[in-house]
Amino acid sequence: MLYKISVPIVSPDKQTVIIKITQDCNCMLGGESGTYLYRKVNGKWKRIKTLSGWVS
Repeated sequence: MLYKISVPIVSPDKQTVIIKITQDCNCMLGGESGTYLYRKVNGKWKRIKTLSGWVS
């Protein structure tokens, strides 16, 4: 598997980020990608919302 992670867009308070994560099997048969909203909760990043995504 090949993973690609974008540079995060960070909120001014540094508690929320938007990031794109892509998983590719490098076989032209499938993979998945999505743009996600993460928020820092109790010192750990938690996925709050999927903004867009696809799976094939």
